[in-house]
Amino acid sequence: MSAVNPWTPASTPVPEEPAPSAVPTDVNATLAGVARPQRGVTAPRVGLPAIPVRANDALWWVAAHGGAGGSTLAGLVPGTATAGQAWPDPVGGPAHCVLVCRTNFAGLRAAQTAMTQWAAGAAPAGVQLHGLVAVADAPGRRLPRPLRDFLAVLRGGVQQLWHLEWVEAWRIEPAPSLQGAPRPVARTIRDLTELTTSLATARGNTEERYLA
Repeated sequence: MSAVNPWTPASTPVPEEPAPSAVPTDVNATLAGVARPQRGVTAPRVGLPAIPVRANDALWWVAAHGGAGGSTLAGLVPGTATAGQAWPDPVGGPAHCVLVCRTNFAGLRAAQTAMTQWAAGAAPAGVQLHGLVAVADAPGRRLPRPLRDFLAVLRGGVQQLWHLEWVEAWRIEPAPSLQGAPRPVARTIRDLTELTTSLATARGNTEERYLA
């Protein structure tokens, strides 16, 4: 197993040592990773800001950097919204969040910084982080080895990891859709939709108990 700490910012390219099983890029990886902030994690000097929101949407996409793909996911998964490059600071309840990044080195490093911020308890108190969506930054189903290794390090810092591969048609479509999308892409969106549905159901049950 890699000794690389997912909370340590990567200032140089990914280490040469072998990563624990490379992350598959054609299937979704469901993990039993970190579910809450950890003691002893140092917050990064610069992290994502917080924006006040009302906890109306079941799931928030948090972009680790510009152009990560949060708006695309919000258009594909009903009941979700994008907070942009910020943590949602909820009013009246928790904010269920999934980080989004591109699979280039800068994108993965930005995701690592955001994960570290959350793990250190420096994100808003209401944020519940459910995972990371790594959106392909270029065509091709297999990432270069350094990026696979980096992503393998990051996978230990989130509960779930999803890979959303490149869809060429989305470059020219005014509103990305699943029509004609590769099966792995449709499967990823289906899994994220199921997560959103389960969160919405749980919230509804909680509200019913409160009102009763």
